[in-house]
Amino acid sequence: MFRRKLSRALLLKFMAAQPPCVVAMEACASSHHWGRAIGDLGHEVRLIPPAYVKPFVKCQKNDMADAEAIAEAASRPTMRFVAVKSEAQQAAAMAYRTRDLLVRQRTQTINALRAHLAEQGIVAPVGPAHVGRLAAIIEGDDGMLPTAVRELVCLLLAQIAGLAEKIAGLDAELRKRVTTDDTARRLTTIPGVGAVTAAAISRARRSEETVFVAPQLGDLELQFLDHRLRAGGQGTGLRQFGFCSPCTRRFRSKGGTQSGDFGSGI
Repeated sequence: MFRRKLSRALLLKFMAAQPPCVVAMEACASSHHWGRAIGDLGHEVRLIPPAYVKPFVKCQKNDMADAEAIAEAASRPTMRFVAVKSEAQQAAAMAYRTRDLLVRQRTQTINALRAHLAEQGIVAPVGPAHVGRLAAIIEGDDGMLPTAVRELVCLLLAQIAGLAEKIAGLDAELRKRVTTDDTARRLTTIPGVGAVTAAAISRARRSEETVFVAPQLGDLELQFLDHRLRAGGQGTGLRQFGFCSPCTRRFRSKGGTQSGDFGSGI
């Protein structure tokens, strides 16, 4: 065990000069990159969920106290660790998070459009399915709207169309993954489970060396999957696939430390 401060630029050089040993780190987004790099040097990498490190912090939070807490947690014989993600796994997770971001941006833009037009006396129902109605009203406008308002509305409509096109492209890519994944293909036979949800659940399925489901699948994706399942008629949400929590609030409140597994029947 070492007690010295190293910069990012010197870390790999220092680890390359050491004999094979156990390297413990707190699991976070960048820890998987460092885990792969250090693992390639012949070391054994152990990632610990932050919620399991926190009880070992003895004083106020700083780098030295965190490092000591991580070393103490890693030495516990019953400690559970998170498997290091591969680049392919991180790329797959990014696809879902990017899609979720684009969907939220589209919703924000649609709400802004409806609010601005409501000020001009033009009202349409909520939802992306009714954007076309607003666009038709603007196209058929006979000069009742001010020119500045019309130009800004066209700008928002173009933004919505661009976001919808990007979301459709990501959906097509996710549906393509289902065709090559036997588990995802079987999941789509469940009423209310579409291609996007099936691909996400299949990716989250626990492998032999992975202890936690939550670190493999981010909190945001868990919430997304739970919502999609419930909205599709699956009242129990993620619970039917073996997640021990009936809702995703426990994952958020405990920092993603709930473990679970999918049934062998999938």
